[in-house]
Amino acid sequence: MDPNANAIVVQVYPNPNTGVFFIKGLPTGQYRVVDAIGRSITQFVAQNSDQTILDLSHISNGMYFIHTADGSMNSIAKFSIMK
Repeated sequence: MDPNANAIVVQVYPNPNTGVFFIKGLPTGQYRVVDAIGRSITQFVAQNSDQTILDLSHISNGMYFIHTADGSMNSIAKFSIMK
């Protein structure tokens, strides 16, 4: 059985940037953004649409990850903020 058969393909762009990201491919649901050491930074809801806009311009530089809010999936995508 292929472990990637049910993988979600998510695009986060532009990456890196100064904080406003466009996300494609997220199924409808709640998600959270965590930093490189696992601290929860914020949560957001992806609607049933082609694109989600995530404004993190108030967040410090660094590497961040998108996880499902309920913890049912590991990291879905990673992105960097560089100001």
